[in-house]
Amino acid sequence: MAVCVPRVLERASWPTRCPRLALAMWQAASASFIVSAVLAGMAFADPDSVSPQAFTHPFLSCAGAVSSAFRTPEGAAVVGGGLLLSIVVAVRTIWFLTAGLTSAARRRRQHGVRLALVARHDDRIGALVVDHPVPQAYCLPGRRSAIVVTSAAVNSLPRPELDAVLAHERAHVRARHHLVVVAAHGLGKAFFFIPLFRSAAAAVPGLVEMAADDSAARETDHRRVAAAMLSLAHQPVAAPALGASGGDAAFRIRRLLAPNPASPVIRVLTSVGVITLLAMPAVAVLIASWVPSAIVECCTITALPSR
Repeated sequence: MAVCVPRVLERASWPTRCPRLALAMWQAASASFIVSAVLAGMAFADPDSVSPQAFTHPFLSCAGAVSSAFRTPEGAAVVGGGLLLSIVVAVRTIWFLTAGLTSAARRRRQHGVRLALVARHDDRIGALVVDHPVPQAYCLPGRRSAIVVTSAAVNSLPRPELDAVLAHERAHVRARHHLVVVAAHGLGKAFFFIPLFRSAAAAVPGLVEMAADDSAARETDHRRVAAAMLSLAHQPVAAPALGASGGDAAFRIRRLLAPNPASPVIRVLTSVGVITLLAMPAVAVLIASWVPSAIVECCTITALPSR
């Protein structure tokens, strides 16, 4: 998962044709890798702790197995290395995800305070309007989510294109894309030395924009979304927000003008791949528990009865 999955996803053409499934694939691979790493460390420390009977495995016997292993240098090295692996993976994951979520929430609150001073709510379009000479639109996600457009965008965009932009931003809010982006960036910082997380951090922001494009296109029209993006593409979006002009706007416009959705076969295979990635840690635990007993049963030599 650390090396092969990112190579396959980066070389494949289907992720841009069904971005939501591609996002699910990146998330499934990341979650599966972290769970597998934690379970690997636990297996080094005490193999019984990751067996199917782990729920009936008393904690005291686990602690006893670990303490007895520390009595020898070899056992201490194996158990200590396993515990260190599990602790480091778990702590870095929690630390960087929490830091990323906290930082993003703080920046959104600060931006929201500034918006409260300069923005007005327009009931006709259901969004906040800020007087500004440059056409722009973005959403400020979170518990108090808001969609923001500038007065220039309201005045310059035809109503169908403005509706397409608003549909794009509503798609971001509904799908909570900000959490997906923050999680990918947090794991990319926590495990920057692992190709899977570096590639996910680079791919996820573009995929969430394509997913929002597709949602807006289903709600309005492909060409309207593309035309609106063309009007807004020259302006960047602030970091805590998500906007229609984010990502590779030129590629997204070409993609909308010549839609090429993935076939049902690709969607089914990708869905199976997502489920497989999520199930891999559990499957590995079952295999690791079944193989030793199978080997013992196959290789046990029954003593012949004496005459």
